[in-house]
Amino acid sequence: MGCLMDQEVFPIKKVFFIPGQRKTFAQALGNTCDIPFSQLPTPCIMGDMVVVRVDEEDYFAGLEDCKTHLHGWIILSKGDKHLTHLDFTKKLQLVWKVIRSWKAIFLGKGFYEFEFSSLEDIRVLKTQTWVRIYHLPLKYWRPRAIFSITRGIGIPLSLDDHTMRKNRCLFARVFVDIDLLSPFPDQLLVERSDFSFVTEVEYEWLPPLCSYSKMIGHELAQCHVIHDQGHVFGPQHKPSQKTTPDEQE
Repeated sequence: MGCLMDQEVFPIKKVFFIPGQRKTFAQALGNTCDIPFSQLPTPCIMGDMVVVRVDEEDYFAGLEDCKTHLHGWIILSKGDKHLTHLDFTKKLQLVWKVIRSWKAIFLGKGFYEFEFSSLEDIRVLKTQTWVRIYHLPLKYWRPRAIFSITRGIGIPLSLDDHTMRKNRCLFARVFVDIDLLSPFPDQLLVERSDFSFVTEVEYEWLPPLCSYSKMIGHELAQCHVIHDQGHVFGPQHKPSQKTTPDEQE
């Protein structure tokens, strides 16, 4: 690897202004770099690639800025009309009325970065998803009973047609409004006055959630907190596998 120490990689051009002359497009641009050239890192060459280095202080400052960000994307059903960025933000304004200030940053291909003013604003965010409730006896297949059970996950909104008509009873399917920062239980203990049983819960979709940093938008394998802190996880940190009642005995 050879560093370009003895040559100007990006030579600075002197610009002369003539009184009365109109500024060029480049000259009229705002937000120009006011950092002295000598304070910027020197690029290097590795093979046929130009390598540039970002200062750690700048990176961690950017990381701090992104603590109030969420990463998301639009999921459209078949036949849904494509949403423009303006239409999308207008719809969110109706849903996020309680949030003081936020901004949707379009990343392309349906992906967005949502910027909020505080962590408190993120905590009021919710997502809606279909939830499947397994091992539910038919005697509990009444709307009020099913809604009471799924209240342990979030706020139930509606039942699937098959669930409502009891056409397919392998699982009850409920559309639920879920707090993004609340736990996502995979089991629920259902109780009556003198009886209780356990149901299994399956989420058809959930946003990526890191089990280490508890941040939404990435999973454990992509966790930048682990990478920055240099953690290495051994077998003791791997999630335990579920066992059947027979195996537990």
